[in-house]
Amino acid sequence: MKLKLLTFLLASFSVLLAIWGLGFILFVLSVLNSEPAPKAQKTEAIVALTGGAGRIDTAIELLAQGTSDKLFITGVNPNVTKGMLIKRWKKSTKAKPNKDLNCCIYIDYEAENTEQNAQETQKWVEKHDIDSIRLVTSDYHMTRSYLETKDLLSDVEIYKHPVSQLNKVDSRLHFWHLVFTEYNKTLLIWTRLNHENKN
Repeated sequence: MKLKLLTFLLASFSVLLAIWGLGFILFVLSVLNSEPAPKAQKTEAIVALTGGAGRIDTAIELLAQGTSDKLFITGVNPNVTKGMLIKRWKKSTKAKPNKDLNCCIYIDYEAENTEQNAQETQKWVEKHDIDSIRLVTSDYHMTRSYLETKDLLSDVEIYKHPVSQLNKVDSRLHFWHLVFTEYNKTLLIWTRLNHENKN
């Protein structure tokens, strides 16, 4: 009896491990092959999540190019101002925007994680009566960010704009660590949201 139970448990674990492994492969492929929505696709706002290299500069660049009239940046360090972010973007891109971007950038200092990013985004979107957004975050972080945000903004059109991180991190090993960690976080979020939506 104990042998049968042990065999069953090992078989079950093997199946779960195989499913997890297949899911990880698919997740990696989705990250490596992710493409942003065309810049010609206008939205009422751009939403950028802080944390990964290139996220904020990409979002400001999109704003300067006219893909939207508003940019909401969530999870900003309390010591950082709009002026500092714009100055850094100008320095890194050597850009000379045709308009004053200060008027069009909104900053959230409250969010400290992805779930709170989504919550603060929901508050801002509802306050400004926004119907469509372009979501800007790292490629490995996009799936979880989208799940969290779409769950709270089901009636809002969300276009993904992943920022590639493969050449922005310290090493390839660091990149794979990020992807591995993010995959497991995404699984937990997916499980939680499915459970909540069924109840």
